[in-house]
Amino acid sequence: MSAFLSTGVEPEAADRPPVSGRQAARLHEAFATAAAVASASELGVFAILEQRPADPVTIAGACGVTERGARALLAALAGLRLVERQENGRYRPTSSGLASFGTLLESWRSISTALRGEPRQAGDTVAGAASLYPGLVAQLGTMFAESAERAAEFLTEPGQRVLDVGAGAAPWSIALARRDPRCRVTAVDLPGVLQQTRLAVRAAELESRYRLVPGDAFHIEMGAGESYDLALAANLFHLFDEEANRKMIRRLVGSLRLGGRIAIIDVVPNERLDGPRGAVLYGLGLLQRTGTGTIYPYSAYRRWLEEVGFEEARRRAVGGPLPLTLITARLR
Repeated sequence: MSAFLSTGVEPEAADRPPVSGRQAARLHEAFATAAAVASASELGVFAILEQRPADPVTIAGACGVTERGARALLAALAGLRLVERQENGRYRPTSSGLASFGTLLESWRSISTALRGEPRQAGDTVAGAASLYPGLVAQLGTMFAESAERAAEFLTEPGQRVLDVGAGAAPWSIALARRDPRCRVTAVDLPGVLQQTRLAVRAAELESRYRLVPGDAFHIEMGAGESYDLALAANLFHLFDEEANRKMIRRLVGSLRLGGRIAIIDVVPNERLDGPRGAVLYGLGLLQRTGTGTIYPYSAYRRWLEEVGFEEARRRAVGGPLPLTLITARLR
């Protein structure tokens, strides 16, 4: 700031309109939402409610806050549809996994540290991913279920052999397998994460059509004895730098038959990297959990794919709570 002022150039503030009432209200609500979730996570409110429903008096005593504070916080969480008030005055969570999800959201408070190059977590390393994702992938699977169904409309072909890399709770391949009883899936992820994959596949009653392979996707042998019709990589490329992403695409090429397809699902910004809002905010969040990860425009993905022999690259928005894009291409 001082360097800017020393130039003697004065910003023409009078030529800029003030913050609008609508924008101010939106920012106020965003900060209030973040504060409510972070407080509930830090104080242990989510952890208590996941064990059993509790009223404000119980929360106040267990978390060291005033009864007035507990009532206000629980009311705010209910307004956010994170908890719900029962007839007996006790509150319970509206979904599972709030404690671990709240911990992830709480990390936004350290964004200034991440901007200095010190991520709070290292989700782009094997050790960091093994620590971070086992507690999150079930929630992420629920979050992406709607988008996965939309993607499956474009990806389903009869009798596909699908390689699901970084499968997590496998929402994307589960959506495919549900549409085609002949579909067979090989799901690859770290051992701790793959336990959640197994639970998700079992809940979907698709165990007989899945093969689960534990390991690091950058080093495990994915194509030995196989020739897949579709290689699926969802929410993976934003974790790494360009060199690592090119390496991953080369590995996926080696697992596909001639004419096979690749499907990449990720948060993709515009070419100017200044929107949409959900995408660039997601990109900011990557600083907290990766050392090199970022969001990439479609032109980057297309270039990487064409470099290794893919053609017919296409992109489609698949909706859902995040601005997710499905990118497909065929191996010539």
